[in-house]
Amino acid sequence: MLGIRPHKQYYIFYGYNGVHAGGTTMSTNAQSSVNEGLTSRPLSIQPTANQDALDLVKMVDDLLDDISTRFTSTSTELFSKMDEMARRLDHLEASILSRDSQGDADRTPKK
Repeated sequence: MLGIRPHKQYYIFYGYNGVHAGGTTMSTNAQSSVNEGLTSRPLSIQPTANQDALDLVKMVDDLLDDISTRFTSTSTELFSKMDEMARRLDHLEASILSRDSQGDADRTPKK
């Protein structure tokens, strides 16, 4: 995996085995030399940029987990309140219908 990120007037190429700073132009020869430079470094020498990238990925994952948890909590609370509102409306409708039926019984003329 090779990523290119501008850094001041140079480009920094990120790879699995390290970081290689290159010039502002990149030819196919430069790409192959970058790839050779990345694979020739031992795995024990890891630049801090890779650790920073891993820290950023972990932070973003934690943030997404937190947002997902909050969304689930808010959704559950919202559905609970909607269910309570539906129960109250059903109760209100039943009491209105009950009063209407009592009022109709009182209004019917008796013979």
